[in-house]
Amino acid sequence: MNIFPAVVISALVLSGVVIWRIMAERRKVSGESCFSDLGGTLAELARAASPAEATRMVMDVLGREGGVERIIYLRKHRRLLQADLMVGLPDEARREIRFQYQPTLVKSCTGSFSARAIIQLKSIASDRVWQTIEAHQFNFYVPVFWKDHVYGLFLLKLPAALAGSTGFASLSALAQSLSAVYHLHWQSQQVGNSAHGGGGALPSSPEPVGDTTRPAR
Repeated sequence: MNIFPAVVISALVLSGVVIWRIMAERRKVSGESCFSDLGGTLAELARAASPAEATRMVMDVLGREGGVERIIYLRKHRRLLQADLMVGLPDEARREIRFQYQPTLVKSCTGSFSARAIIQLKSIASDRVWQTIEAHQFNFYVPVFWKDHVYGLFLLKLPAALAGSTGFASLSALAQSLSAVYHLHWQSQQVGNSAHGGGGALPSSPEPVGDTTRPAR
């Protein structure tokens, strides 16, 4: 079995822990609020049994420790990003908030794990979707991606305590580690398929199919 992907993912998770430690030192000086044990959370993410479990862990820490009142996680399903998990939202939001998976969306969600102002999604949202986003007062989004493939997207109504340099660094560390979990899961499945006779090289652009997180050609 090729252990290189796992080594790369472990390095990414470790880098997230390093970011958290730097951030914690800055907090001592600045007094800014931060998650109480983000380093522990990042380590738990690396041990998650599945991307779904890891995503729920991130949702929980955002709500419980980050004080984020409204969260929706949109997961890639075929050619859509559609609602998978929600906090503080009515059921109809699950049907109303979705994005077409298109090059402009990929461009808006890759390159950095940083939180971005929600206004950056306005040009790729339908009028109805944008009205719903504004109605629920989402102000930032955080992508979950690997290279040029977007696995999912968090829409957040961030409180003032997180809308600052330390909060953004926390969100970035969480997004980077969660992205690593998704990609490691995909790599593991591809290696398993190859071991059972699938053969061939791993596809460079994963594509989730159906209700799973397993990308395919």
